[in-house]
Amino acid sequence: MKDDSTIIYLPAGTLRVESPDAVTVAWHVPGEGISRGTLSDALATLSGPVRAVLSSGDVLLTNVELSKRQARHMQKVLPFLLEESLLTTTDDMWYAHGKPVDGAYPVLACERDGLEQLLDWFASAGDITLLGAWVDADLLRGHAPCVARLDNDLLCIPAPGQALVLPATELEQIPVLLGIDTAEFTRIDHLEALFSAFAEGLQGDVIALLHSDLRPAVEHSGWRQMMQPWWPVTRLAAGVLMCVWVLLLVQQWQYNRAAEAQAAEAVALYQELFPGSSRPQLLQREFRTQLERLGGGGAGAGFLTLMAPVGDIIGGATDQGVTPRRVQFDERENTLLVDITAKDFSVLESLREKMQSAGLSAEIGTARSEASGVTARMRVGQG
Repeated sequence: MKDDSTIIYLPAGTLRVESPDAVTVAWHVPGEGISRGTLSDALATLSGPVRAVLSSGDVLLTNVELSKRQARHMQKVLPFLLEESLLTTTDDMWYAHGKPVDGAYPVLACERDGLEQLLDWFASAGDITLLGAWVDADLLRGHAPCVARLDNDLLCIPAPGQALVLPATELEQIPVLLGIDTAEFTRIDHLEALFSAFAEGLQGDVIALLHSDLRPAVEHSGWRQMMQPWWPVTRLAAGVLMCVWVLLLVQQWQYNRAAEAQAAEAVALYQELFPGSSRPQLLQREFRTQLERLGGGGAGAGFLTLMAPVGDIIGGATDQGVTPRRVQFDERENTLLVDITAKDFSVLESLREKMQSAGLSAEIGTARSEASGVTARMRVGQG
């Protein structure tokens, strides 16, 4: 997959300067060639994904031999192992390591304060997405032994995991210093070749300096730009969905309240119709049981058997001022006790005759005259 990120090369001393204006850097934008300027210029000019390459002059490269058990606590062990190799206190350092090679773990170490300051400078450049930081000698280890010319300095890599930054005037002294013939070194004399080697190294298994607390929060700017026009619509859709969700919750709550109220009313009606019954657990089944019991069967007449014709007869006499007041059913004797109000006694007598004509036995019990008419209790049973 083609990498379209910019590579910016930070020279030795970058982690110790006070301002991004105080350091001169080089950067390569794919398709645009190599540019140079201060770090401030680069941060103001660049945009999109950027990979930072630090100099071996700011980062210590070394190898440590550890058992697998010790390697599980690498970050705790490294300060003690490198204590004699560092010029500053180990607590002020930042460490990173790679996969072991022949039992030795490659390790990077640099000043944490300087690294965090560098990350702050990148973070202040709003258009840049820092993908990570690597070290030049680690990216070039596949070319070792090699010498890369960096303006007035030389980056000398005699072997993987080893690096020296020397003045360019010391080129002739390399065989004496390292015991290696100059002819054995791969020469990288131009920035174009150096950045090409960096890009090649980034595709390999190299050590990422930024991890854990300092791992950059990578954003895919291309995706962000593609989605930018849709953010208002997305927010609107999210708001609408939230409103619908809230309305559904409110509606569900109202339905539950209404269902509870209806259930309470049904229980109250059941207890009103059947006052001697306990509170029903399965309301529909209890209603059916009570109605079947009242309906009776076989030799028993039952409540419904009597109530149907009596109701029809009383309902047909409402134009004569007949009004039922109360109905009671004597289950033991299969009789109805109906309290009725009528205009006069003749109306009551007419009702009794109609019930007898319907095959019922009907008797007028107690009766009394009132200002509004006559009130009486009729006892109705099977004829």
